[in-house]
Amino acid sequence: GAKGSLGVGNAMKLSVSALEPGMGTIVNPNDWAEKNVILIEGGNYAASLIAQDEAHRDGFGQVLWLDGIERKYIEEVGAMNIFFVIDGEIITPELQGSILPGITRKSVIELAKNWGLKVTERRISIDEINESFQNGKLKEVFGTGTAAVISPVGLLKWGDIEMKINNNEIGEISSKLYNTLTAIQRGELKDEFNWTVTIN
Repeated sequence: GAKGSLGVGNAMKLSVSALEPGMGTIVNPNDWAEKNVILIEGGNYAASLIAQDEAHRDGFGQVLWLDGIERKYIEEVGAMNIFFVIDGEIITPELQGSILPGITRKSVIELAKNWGLKVTERRISIDEINESFQNGKLKEVFGTGTAAVISPVGLLKWGDIEMKINNNEIGEISSKLYNTLTAIQRGELKDEFNWTVTIN
């Protein structure tokens, strides 16, 4: 649901987990101790509650989900779509069946392209995110969703690796996206995309 801490208020802390197809049980508890990764089975968001609970106990606001087959490709953050700004390019996982085609995701892509920013929808691995972070190319990470609109990520933890994103501050692109989208929603900016409908 919508909470005051979502949106562009505070940057989220994310823990990385992999979701496997199945029925919602922990399948490899040793991975948690060794890599800080929970592997759970499940076909819907209900199965994600175990990993979410573990992440909350460790001080993280959400779980960044990896694919259930190879356990390395990024899918979503909680129930939101995820975006990465790497070396001036906005990258989001491509829609391939297990990722929801969120309307805010679509709006962000259209808006960013309209501004002349490079936006790419493709598979992106957690290894690539870590490498981009280590090379200083990962500038922003943010989730998108109907209630939250834009939720910046300030810390990403994968195993023993902690990636502090943009000094745990809201990035320029995510801030501009949030301000523009909410201004269009409130009727303060002209809707050039025909997203809004006036009701008399």
